[in-house]
Amino acid sequence: MDTTKGKKCLIFDEYRYLRDRIRNTTTYWRCEKLTGCPGRAIQKGDEPPVISSPHNHDPNKEQNGITKFKSDLKFRIREEQVSLKQLYRSELIKWYTFNPDDVCNLPQFHQIKTSLYRVKNENYPPLPRSINEVSIEGTLNYIKNALFFLAQYI
Repeated sequence: MDTTKGKKCLIFDEYRYLRDRIRNTTTYWRCEKLTGCPGRAIQKGDEPPVISSPHNHDPNKEQNGITKFKSDLKFRIREEQVSLKQLYRSELIKWYTFNPDDVCNLPQFHQIKTSLYRVKNENYPPLPRSINEVSIEGTLNYIKNALFFLAQYI
């Protein structure tokens, strides 16, 4: 899973960890609460992580649920060509099926639509900055009323 700034994130034992560093095939994770929590985990290769230092606080289950919901939604936006509202609704229904009590904590569509559209627009090519960057293949032809059309197969 990724954070909002694109950094790697791990949810393990209901605690959220940020990737601290990587040495060879070992990944070192630290608690997301940067100040005051000694919580650490170590992951060797593809094995499950192991807690190396315990936390000094309770896990934030609500925030973990919101993060998981957004991450799943953004993954589906990248994979499927469906409107954002439809994806949001279907993900909300799926979430309600498994966690009916937690749905009230999830963000509403209007609260996260900007970030969802940003994810959707990642797949589009950048817009041209000047007219010189625009290239139209084919030739322009005139028809009766001085209208133009693009003839690709002439």
